Amino acid sequence: MHYLEKKLAHNVLYFNMHQGKLDVYNDTACGDGLMDAWRSGVFCGSDVTLQFSIDGAQLCLNQPSEAWVFIWVIHNLPPTIRYTKAFVIPAAIVPGPNKPVEINSFLFPSLYHVAALQQKGLAVFDASLGRIVPSCQPMIIFGTADSPGSAVMTGMVGHSGRYGCHLYCDMPSCRRTGDTHYHPAMNCPNDYAVANCIHSDVTNADLKEYCIHLPLKYSQNIDFLLRARSQVDYRQWRLNIRLCKQTLFSGLPLQPLPVPTNFMMDIMHLSALNHPDLFMKLFTGKLDVYDPDDRLNWDWAVFYRNKALWEAHGKSVEKCSSYIPSSFGCTPRNPARKINTGYKVWEYQLYFYGLGPMLYWHILPYKYWANFYKLVAGIRLLQHHSMTYAEVIQGKNMLHEFIHDFEALYYQRMEAHIHFVHQSIHLLTHIGPETFCAGPLMCYAQWTLETAIRNLGCKIQQDHDIYANLMQQAILQAQINSQCARYPAVKLDLTGTADSSLPLNACKFEECKGYIFLPWRKEAPLALNDDELHALQTCWGEVGWPNINSWGNAVCHWSKLQLPNRQRVHSLWYESRCLAKTRCTMCMEVSEMYTCGKVSIEHC
Repeated sequence: MHYLEKKLAHNVLYFNMHQGKLDVYNDTACGDGLMDAWRSGVFCGSDVTLQFSIDGAQLCLNQPSEAWVFIWVIHNLPPTIRYTKAFVIPAAIVPGPNKPVEINSFLFPSLYHVAALQQKGLAVFDASLGRIVPSCQPMIIFGTADSPGSAVMTGMVGHSGRYGCHLYCDMPSCRRTGDTHYHPAMNCPNDYAVANCIHSDVTNADLKEYCIHLPLKYSQNIDFLLRARSQVDYRQWRLNIRLCKQTLFSGLPLQPLPVPTNFMMDIMHLSALNHPDLFMKLFTGKLDVYDPDDRLNWDWAVFYRNKALWEAHGKSVEKCSSYIPSSFGCTPRNPARKINTGYKVWEYQLYFYGLGPMLYWHILPYKYWANFYKLVAGIRLLQHHSMTYAEVIQGKNMLHEFIHDFEALYYQRMEAHIHFVHQSIHLLTHIGPETFCAGPLMCYAQWTLETAIRNLGCKIQQDHDIYANLMQQAILQAQINSQCARYPAVKLDLTGTADSSLPLNACKFEECKGYIFLPWRKEAPLALNDDELHALQTCWGEVGWPNINSWGNAVCHWSKLQLPNRQRVHSLWYESRCLAKTRCTMCMEVSEMYTCGKVSIEHC
């Protein structure tokens, strides 16, 4: 629990000595907001920093069964254990199948409990110090949700409003004539005359200006809204200040990151759902078309123009599955057939950012491919858990270039194309600044909540009264986590899973902990062919292993090698003899080499 205070103390010292820059951004302790709270004394070493995440989930595939799940994530813990099941605490379950009418009634018990502990303090025993800490105060530093959930939690207008950015920046938006949905285009359309929507073209300098003094603006605007004396005043004023109500988070006595800077954007939904959805609709021509526009003029809609190309592309994606290592999880299915039937977030992630740049190279016209690649490159850089200052700046600049090119290529300052500019396009401008403000976005992304929902959902053994079952599983998980934290030597496992011990004939290496050969294996050693023998002897000589001349050119083939991170690598000998369709799991980049007795192990 002392990880965060040590990390903050180190980062603040380094930050002050290097002109306000860190060498690497690898956790939430690298964010300016939390470092400022540490300097000012608002947050101290005995306090507990919490992330509060909410999201909805459909529990059963073929029936209405949506539930809302809340969790706590403790950021005092190091990242290696922070996101594991033993330390993620279920906070609440809101049963469905309908969405909650007033989410604040379900948020209130959790936030009230935190506020009470902040007022009175919580005495805890610190085992590392061997003493009782008389007043430990929990503080919520992050509130996370997807864009619709964030609007509900924060009390701001939705993403379709005139100022629809849920980070509360001043980015203006435009709408088509007769439409009520606003879109955050940086450039105003040509020959445009919609009232209250005309604005000068937005520059990168303007974007920076829009995000200055947000807590002060929010406080002044919410005070102004609370002075409304009639429904007419309220409806008019809320459009101008883009607030519908006051958030419950404003009632917390202690706020290291004041509202609205404690409400974070979610990189998971943004990059793995919103952007793939937009571009697939662009490439397949499924976006709405308005006069005087015509889909036949969309030269980027390559799959709309050629249905056979779309089918062939889907088969290409499917064939790539065999070359994606099993450690990557599920592989993307054929998008031509499955993209409208429950395509998973991780499938979008691998398809769009992993396979997309390669598969679209010969399909899209070059200018559209180059624009797409800028998005992929920027997201790949800024989606890391760890990145240097230069990488953050590079990723930020790439995304800015992507946005300007996107508007020039697709939007084209046409009022009929203004709906191409989704709110997710504007949110790309915030990824770089948010990384400096709160640390890498992956450190507080919704992946943790999605994993927690999956872990709880898979424990439901029957679908009768699934909401009651889910709530009981959440309570049981919270109780187990509490007991494990209190008695770390006791291992509680109520899942009833089978013993995960190693196979009988597995071969461990005492000199290299974590590396294990797994059967099956060839009983009798075999001689290497000439190419293999030459490669091994060359490596043998370069590394300087002994006895190169006394070795008898015989090796014993094993099928699998388990690495210290518990991933399993297949040998070519195994995969070439496997009759079933397998995933390629034999490719590694060698960066370290170990010698264990008479066996050499290469590991990336």
